[in-house]
Amino acid sequence: MLLAIVLGCLVGMVLYQMYYTQDRTYTLQSEISEMQQNLRVAIEKISRDLTMAGFAQPPWTTINGESGIDFEGMRVTGGTVLDVVGTFDGAQGTMAKKTVAGATALELSSGDGENFQGKGKIDINIGGRENAKITNKSGSTLTIDTDPHAVGLQGLHHEYPAGTPVYLVKWKTYWVDNAKPAEPVLRVDEHIGSGGQPLALFITGMAIAQTGRVASITISGKTRNPDRTTGLRTSGQLTNRIVLRNLP
Repeated sequence: MLLAIVLGCLVGMVLYQMYYTQDRTYTLQSEISEMQQNLRVAIEKISRDLTMAGFAQPPWTTINGESGIDFEGMRVTGGTVLDVVGTFDGAQGTMAKKTVAGATALELSSGDGENFQGKGKIDINIGGRENAKITNKSGSTLTIDTDPHAVGLQGLHHEYPAGTPVYLVKWKTYWVDNAKPAEPVLRVDEHIGSGGQPLALFITGMAIAQTGRVASITISGKTRNPDRTTGLRTSGQLTNRIVLRNLP
């Protein structure tokens, strides 16, 4: 009887150890998978923006009401803060009809006007050729000024056919926020008044270097929770090199 009890206890301990090991392995794999996904989201987003950095940047230094743009395409501060200017979201609208040089009103295709509504949507680029500021929005019609430093509204320098793409120009700043060391986050500020928004969680560092027309970026991260056995978090990083095809 005693032997049976002892054997039963041993079997129970073995089964528990097997369950604990399997559960720990599954949890660790899940944590690592989440970390890798966060790293991919971060590096893919920044890499895409870097490929477009400089495209359609206007000649003026204030974009969407925010001033201080004293760089062309991109700027790296301290190797850890990245500023980029360009059109990052593809065309947000197309011209509904032919528009002649000198025009100060753009009529967009039906429904496209909604993409230009809201705070911080002031600077645009037309057809990849010239920039303008939106001074008024009414439905699908945008009133524009191609030279905000001149008196009065200045019209288009070129003529454009129907279907010409219209882009929003943005200024973005990326950095890692370590205000909460246990929950570091990669943030992006689009300079439209909403501050830095979270892009990827548990990102511990970002290192950026530029050599000529090539940028190198390394994103580091860690798992959400420490391992239950070791008490340590698993860390990882991804690196990418990007050709800055739109820089002068």
